[in-house]
Amino acid sequence: MKRYAILNNGGIKMSQIYDARIKSKRDTQANWESNNPLLLNGEIVLVDMTDGSLKIKIGNGTSNFNDLQYFEFGDSTVNVNWDDI
Repeated sequence: MKRYAILNNGGIKMSQIYDARIKSKRDTQANWESNNPLLLNGEIVLVDMTDGSLKIKIGNGTSNFNDLQYFEFGDSTVNVNWDDI
């Protein structure tokens, strides 16, 4: 997988190719809720639900895990207030 970034080094633009993969944090619903961490702005975490489904939360930099809404996959409808992210 190749990603491109434009770096600004003293006004000179340089391109650099990165081979990278991103791994998100993943844990059970019970562990997330008991630890209740503050999620960074844009931080994505994966939550293994007790019913076997997988949900995600995206941090806004000011709210703890328990105060953020789930983004659901599958047949669910996702309603997002992008101003909160």
